[in-house]
Amino acid sequence: MKIAIVFGKGLDGCGVEKYAAVFKDFYKDTLDIYNLKEKSFTRSGGHVKEAIDFLPEDMAKTAKILDENYDIVIFNSYPGNSNKPSTIKSFFFDMLMKVNKPITVAMMHEIKKANYERIPMHIAIANQCDQTYNFSTITDYAMAVKNILTHKADRIRRFRMPMTINYKSVPFEQKEKMVLYAGRWTSMKGPRRVLNFLDIPNNQFKGRLIGIERSIGAKGDIIDHPNCVYAGNFNNWQKDIETHTVFGPYPYEVGQELMSKAMFGYSGFTLPREPQNYGDRMEYSQMEIFINGTIPIFDKHYGENNVDSTGKRYIDNDKIALWSEADDLSDVYEQMVEISNNKELYETYVKNGKEFVFREVSSNIVVPEFIKEIQEIGKEANKLSFEQLITKTHGEQGFENFMSMMNALPDNACSFNVKDCNNKEYSYYVKKKREIYEIKNTEALGDEW
Repeated sequence: MKIAIVFGKGLDGCGVEKYAAVFKDFYKDTLDIYNLKEKSFTRSGGHVKEAIDFLPEDMAKTAKILDENYDIVIFNSYPGNSNKPSTIKSFFFDMLMKVNKPITVAMMHEIKKANYERIPMHIAIANQCDQTYNFSTITDYAMAVKNILTHKADRIRRFRMPMTINYKSVPFEQKEKMVLYAGRWTSMKGPRRVLNFLDIPNNQFKGRLIGIERSIGAKGDIIDHPNCVYAGNFNNWQKDIETHTVFGPYPYEVGQELMSKAMFGYSGFTLPREPQNYGDRMEYSQMEIFINGTIPIFDKHYGENNVDSTGKRYIDNDKIALWSEADDLSDVYEQMVEISNNKELYETYVKNGKEFVFREVSSNIVVPEFIKEIQEIGKEANKLSFEQLITKTHGEQGFENFMSMMNALPDNACSFNVKDCNNKEYSYYVKKKREIYEIKNTEALGDEW
């Protein structure tokens, strides 16, 4: 069995890339990763060290290779609305529609509607692939797509995020009294709470953030914080870690080393207004805290609204993490002090955490189960063609109207997203902005048309 994982967006160095790297680590000799080279990313190649690059003009040629040489093709990401319109169109029409022999799988790694709705043609992509996977079958994305693609609702499934488990263990005596956040800036993970934590009177712990890039969101939330002493360059981290509180992008292995030495690792991933989008899962940054033999501090709402493989809420697992709902982690501070002064208690948390993470995410369990599920579901026998799909979503004139838009706007990418389908609209992108295409009434125009 041969498997291909395709990055239509390109290798971005984040969790989507990590996901593929875990599969490659498991299927070393029978899995290939294909990487579209158009955009560049700061963190690109941080996880995947070996990939087959292809250019936008290589779509048809690459599709032929995928079609003839693989049993399963997993599309792991897609060109976004910031890619060239010609690339977006070619990815769908010249690549995805031409890979027909293997079982094709569409992965959706986005949580927020604002993010997945910015992926052009994502409804058509889900239809074209034999199977579609998201974090759960009850996420906003899964429910929206099932409501549109009613003919294949049973082929929209939940995937689990796997991890290669290589435990690290720093002796208790060598642990540093520090809370470490390791990852890029995102409001969903609440890195600001670590800087607020430093205001606790007589605080026995350091607080450090690594991986925070200079962005508009990070500036207002982190870099302008009074407790932020920022080092954008990570080259002198061994010296700067004593005097700086926030760092820019870091080499992955250095981040893991720092996490293994910290007593506590923080990841405040939380979706308080949309718990249906959690998906009973951990982010990679959360898994890595456990694997590095460090005690996690997680958000309490997250712990209360995710269920493990045994049916138990995460927060109900005994002594695996601390659960905070305070914006400065002050509600777990006394626990931190107690645990940091009790070797036996600390090691109990670490032991329980390692057992928990292995059971929930080990690639030895998750990866073969996922591939087995793909094989059992198999190819879709009565797949709707692209024309049939648009007729289903937009009515009898749907395909004609859509092609009219494409022909009239050769330099723009078409949206074809949830909003288009629900509102029976035809939209396109001007740069990153979605615009509505007005369909001309050909009957009213008569001979002038």
